[in-house]
Amino acid sequence: MSEPAAKPPRDDLDDGRWPFVRDVIILQFKLMLGNLHNFVLIPATLAAAAIDLVFKSERHGSRFYRVLDWGRRAEEAIGLYSALDDLRPGGKGDAGPSSGYTAKPPLLPPAQDLP
Repeated sequence: MSEPAAKPPRDDLDDGRWPFVRDVIILQFKLMLGNLHNFVLIPATLAAAAIDLVFKSERHGSRFYRVLDWGRRAEEAIGLYSALDDLRPGGKGDAGPSSGYTAKPPLLPPAQDLP
């Protein structure tokens, strides 16, 4: 009797399915984390704005803008769209013509460039 031919080991990382599933799971976790972030940030910014209206500080809204800056840094740390970084040219992943991802210009300039 002849033994059935052994199947060659399948490299799932080359398949692209598991990195995709991982990215989907991570995105869902980051979305939940982002919602928690918003849940905390909404009352924190309202409280900071109320305190700024009642009590004088070095400039109008300093507490509010401090909380807003904290919120921006927390959002950047969450990195909701970081899976796209692997697809961008110069990123870790394949950004060739077959990747299907094309970088689009941002709708608004960075905040520091706004008047």
